[in-house]
Amino acid sequence: MAQPIKGHNFLSNTDRYHIKEAKVFCIPNNAFYFPCFWVAAAIYATDNKIPYQQLDIHPDIEGYASVIGFSQVLGDTTPVNRPKDGSDYSSMEKLEDDQSADAGKSRIGNCLREMLNTNKLKNSDPVKIAINDLIGVIGELHDNVVSHSKGIGFSVAQSHPFYKYKQGRFLSFAIADNGIGFLSELKARKVADINTDQEAIAWCIVKNNTSKRKSVDDEWAQRVPSDAHVNPFGPHITTKDKDNNHQGLGLDKLCQLVTKYKGELRIESGRAALYVDNTGEHRYSEIDHGQDGVSISLLLNVDEFENQVPEQPSKKVKELMNKLRRRS
Repeated sequence: MAQPIKGHNFLSNTDRYHIKEAKVFCIPNNAFYFPCFWVAAAIYATDNKIPYQQLDIHPDIEGYASVIGFSQVLGDTTPVNRPKDGSDYSSMEKLEDDQSADAGKSRIGNCLREMLNTNKLKNSDPVKIAINDLIGVIGELHDNVVSHSKGIGFSVAQSHPFYKYKQGRFLSFAIADNGIGFLSELKARKVADINTDQEAIAWCIVKNNTSKRKSVDDEWAQRVPSDAHVNPFGPHITTKDKDNNHQGLGLDKLCQLVTKYKGELRIESGRAALYVDNTGEHRYSEIDHGQDGVSISLLLNVDEFENQVPEQPSKKVKELMNKLRRRS
C-alpha cells in the first residue's frame, strides 16, 4: 500500500508553528515544504491576524518563502525579483473575488504551458490534452473559492526536477480557503443524508454532484460593475451582482486525473481528509485538529502525460468520418 508523501501532508496542524506567547510564527528548516504547507500557513496567518513582521522563517528558506509570495500576501512590500515565476513556479495568489480567481488560474495555466512547452504541440498530443484537462480543473477549483466558500483562499504551484530519488518532472499544486467547508455548504443547500465531513467529501467527488444552485436569473439581466456604488441601469432593469459561470466542484475530474496520471491527492475539509494514492486507492482519515474551509493538495509526475495513448475514435465515428470524406 502506497504511503502519503512525506512533506506533502501539511494541510492540517499548521497551528504547531505558531508560538503564541512570543507572537511568532516559526518555520524551521526541518522539512521540504510543498505548496500545500504554504497555502495552509497563509490561511492560518490570515485567520489569526499574524502580520509578516511576526514571521520567523529559517534563513535557508526565507528567500523561497518570499519568492513564492508567502511573505507578500501577509503584507510584506519588499520588492522581489521573480525571473522564474510563470515557468518553474506560480507565485501565491490571494483569492477573494472573481478577478483574483481569474488571475490565479491564468498564472498557473501559463506556468503549466511554459513548463511543458505546449504551444508547439498539436491539439491531439497527449501532453496537450492532459495539460488542458488539468488547467480546466484547476480553474474550477479557483472558481469554487469565490463561488462556494464564503471566505478567502490562496493558491500556488511549483515544479520539481525530481522527487523521492526519482528523476522526472513533478508538479505540485495546492489551494486552500477559510470558508464554511463542504459539510456546511451542503447543509445550506439542503443536500439530503450528508451528516459528517467524510460523507460531504465523498459526495463532492462523485460525478455530476454539485452544490451550485440552479440559476433562476433573468438571462437579460444586466451585470452591475463590482465598483459601482449605485445601480446605473435604473429601477426598472433587472440586474445581477456578478457573472458566475461556475458549474460545479470539479473534484470528480480531479480524482480521475490523479488516477490516470499516477499522481497523489489530498483533500481536507472540517475533521476529515481523503487521500488518493498513485494507484487510485481512496483512503479517508479523521483529522485531530480540523479546520474550517477546504484544502486541496495535488502532486503529479507530468512525464506520465507522455505515456498516455491517444484515444481512438469508435467504429461508428470512423464510419461517419469516412462517409463525410467520400462526400467531400
